Amino acid sequence: MSTPRLQRGKEARKRPPSKTLGMLGKNLKMALRDKQQLVWLIGYPLLFTFVFWLAFSGTGTRPSFNIAVFNYDTTNPATGEPFENPASRWEANISLIMLDVIDNYTSVNNTLQRVTSINGKSDFTLEEAMNQLKQEKLDAIIIIDVNFSENVIGNTWWYQAFNGKEVVPGQLPEPIISILRDVNNTNFSNKPPIVNATVNPDPVTGATIASFARDLVNSISLRFNGALEAEVSQTVLSASEIRSISFFDYLAPGFMIVGALISVSSLAGYLAEEKELGTLYRLDTTPLTRKQVLISHTLAQLIITAGQSLLIFGMLNVFGTNWHPNANFGLLLITPVIFTFTCLGLGMIVAGVVKSSNAAGGFSWFIILPMQFLGGLFFNMGSSSTLDVTDFIPAAYAASAMRKVGIYGLGFTDIWVDWLVCICTGIVAMVVGLILFSRKTKTR
Repeated sequence: MSTPRLQRGKEARKRPPSKTLGMLGKNLKMALRDKQQLVWLIGYPLLFTFVFWLAFSGTGTRPSFNIAVFNYDTTNPATGEPFENPASRWEANISLIMLDVIDNYTSVNNTLQRVTSINGKSDFTLEEAMNQLKQEKLDAIIIIDVNFSENVIGNTWWYQAFNGKEVVPGQLPEPIISILRDVNNTNFSNKPPIVNATVNPDPVTGATIASFARDLVNSISLRFNGALEAEVSQTVLSASEIRSISFFDYLAPGFMIVGALISVSSLAGYLAEEKELGTLYRLDTTPLTRKQVLISHTLAQLIITAGQSLLIFGMLNVFGTNWHPNANFGLLLITPVIFTFTCLGLGMIVAGVVKSSNAAGGFSWFIILPMQFLGGLFFNMGSSSTLDVTDFIPAAYAASAMRKVGIYGLGFTDIWVDWLVCICTGIVAMVVGLILFSRKTKTR
């Protein structure tokens, strides 16, 4: 007697649906049906963006700029060694006058603030300063040429006319005679004094710093009577087209991170509500594991945040945000989603320590507000101190990545470290959140 063959129809080929995917669908439906939470999740970042657009859509920039100055004029061009006493040498003295003006004259210092320490080091290198510039902790690097003082003196009419000759008292003003006496029979060039500036691609920043540097050198040169105007050689970091960007354009990338931050409160509220209502305890009686429940909530929030990022990005474009011509919009949209991974881990930690959804919503803002304002989402929190608060805030890395792509037109190779910090922080927060939440909700 032959064994009957098994049915291989459509019903026989069906596989049971994934438990995690089933929970994901359920969580998405719950999130979309919760109109109050949805309005808060989507409406808050959109309203925030709209208000800032109304306030800062005009062209503007910050009132002061942090600069690092490298004075190569204090080096003997013949030997390459620093002068033993630069202040006593006219080959270096005028550059020291320029630094004194930057540091001590209020009219200049209010605009150009010279950084004298980076990472606790007063003798920082040019490479270290460039790293600070790329991280937006500096606005510009100014290099004073090795022959700066010689050129200031060498192109004056009185140096060219009387160098190597005896000067009769009364032919020149006494201060000039004093200088000429010290530099007589030298061979100073009559080229214009040169200042090199490396700046970020914000045209307002570049134009302001170049203008101040040029006017400052020219005002010093005029003290020595009839010097040629200074030449300011400006290099734009990550060279790009000069664009007219407003303060709102500078803020725009951060608004997409603001939207992602709301997921801290959203996930914490959902999980705390399920814990408060006892839903989690009933789910424990089903084949679903606690990990599957939490993963499904996390995936649902990631999907919602991806949609939220698209919506905010579209709104920013409607408002006329001036993205860099080379901006990779894919990276702009992926970065908030990656940062959301960190936010969800933090939300899970919050849900594990509170007892109600109301408490979760309130407690979440103790995380969201510092992230928003200390993370540099609305203004540059750059600092040259050893302990920089932004180094410990994941939102600062996400905002930095968004600005590098959206404003400066940089690519993946320039932001992968920022992504890595967000991902690693998210993994740590997720692990802590899973452990904490599971322990706190294991028993009633």
